Amino acid sequence: MTAIPIFSYPSNKIHLENSGWFLAGICLLYLSVAYASSGYNNADEHFQIIEFANYKMGRTSASDLAWEFNAKIRPGLQPMICWILMKLALWAGWNDPYGFAFFLRALTAAVSVLIIRFFIRSYIHAVEVKNRNIFIVISYLLWFLPYINVRFSSESWSGLFFLLSLAIVQRDGRENKTKMPYIFGGVAGISILFRYQSAILVSGLFLWIFFIRGRDILLPLKAGLAVLAVLLGGLFIDYWLYNGYFFTLYNYFHVNLVENVASQYGISPWYQIIFYIVFSPGPIGILLFAALVILAFKKPDEPILWAVIPFLVVHAIIPHKELRFLFPLANLVPIILILFLQQVGNFTGFFKKVIWPMIMVLLIVSNIMGIISIATRGAGNGKIAITQFIYRKYKNENIILNCVEGLNPYSDWAFPKDRFYEHSKVEISEISTIWKPALLKNKIGYKNLLLISKDEITGPRTIEMLRKKNYSLVFQNTSGFIQIINMFYDPKLNDNVLFLYELKLPDKN
Repeated sequence: MTAIPIFSYPSNKIHLENSGWFLAGICLLYLSVAYASSGYNNADEHFQIIEFANYKMGRTSASDLAWEFNAKIRPGLQPMICWILMKLALWAGWNDPYGFAFFLRALTAAVSVLIIRFFIRSYIHAVEVKNRNIFIVISYLLWFLPYINVRFSSESWSGLFFLLSLAIVQRDGRENKTKMPYIFGGVAGISILFRYQSAILVSGLFLWIFFIRGRDILLPLKAGLAVLAVLLGGLFIDYWLYNGYFFTLYNYFHVNLVENVASQYGISPWYQIIFYIVFSPGPIGILLFAALVILAFKKPDEPILWAVIPFLVVHAIIPHKELRFLFPLANLVPIILILFLQQVGNFTGFFKKVIWPMIMVLLIVSNIMGIISIATRGAGNGKIAITQFIYRKYKNENIILNCVEGLNPYSDWAFPKDRFYEHSKVEISEISTIWKPALLKNKIGYKNLLLISKDEITGPRTIEMLRKKNYSLVFQNTSGFIQIINMFYDPKLNDNVLFLYELKLPDKN
């Protein structure tokens, strides 16, 4: 008995991978997400890339940078790319920080679409014909992928280049091109230079080549030389960033693992990794965990598993864990799910006719809701969406920004400094509560603004108080409609809803 198709339409007659309309729609969606997703998912995405490049531009001092700069533990490749693009933008007379940040996300989106397309074409042979269209669709549109694939972060770029290296290995296995080992090794080395933890993924893939593929002992040797050449090139890039030769790869693991500095930012039990896998992707989480377990037994020669499982084991052992550490694996989820369903999809009877369609409807609806949510709001805590609105609407005006303590959108902490998005015309006034009007600082000739969180609005009485004080809502970083979706999908997404009010005194005339 053969596995049932994921959807019961003749997908072998529809070739989405060759559809210009489909690809154009994907590009449009990714650009839309890149535009909406202002800011950064995690501070490292900004302070250890853009601010490092800002330092090389002479716009900030080393003393204002994150501690990782003085520790010499971050690779310089991505800051260099950012710096080159900054130079080009300056040469073109473009000095809009928010526009430039969008450009970085749009560039990431374009690279993502190209690499995913190459991966699909390299791996499509492993997917049954009747399931190929759904594989293509979810490779781009699994709800969290557009969000991750527009991030100019080390996790996203490293994951994309590992995906590319995996695709090259698969294509080499069928085409047997003599130059492929060097190309594969070079791309894998770049993946490591973007994020050193990806060395675990690359090592797992090398082990698969050596033990499972075993066709040519020279293949991993040639690829290894290419990886080494790229890492040596990284030393020169790091020299550019740090003004000296430092072995940042060694420094990174020594500081975070030997000196255990990473644990100062929180520790979690080993099974936190399982929680991330099961709960973070939404309803598909259970399927994903089951896929990893079942495929490990039923398809142990799969190269993806040789990379992913060691990566998960190492991160389970390391005390400090964050969900973003798993982002390099995100684009592997679609093929893992497809391979899993092809292994266990021998459904019959009531399950095939009733239960399975209900599961698919649930997954489709939840996926659409997830995409709508991530495609219409700013990244991370949503504060940069506020500063972007202020920059766009009040660019050349003097501003007083009253905000409840802890909500300053230009600074989450005293150190490091956010010099890239800082606004010289904005004066910050932090207040303890909005219920003491005397605390609000307002000036004639200034735009007087008030920033509060959703928690400050305790009911209609709060709205009425603000109205009587002549404060009008001008912007909120998450719409009411999206908040409703989030309540069904992930209520935690509503924890960072912010409202910006402007003091609008009545016209005396």
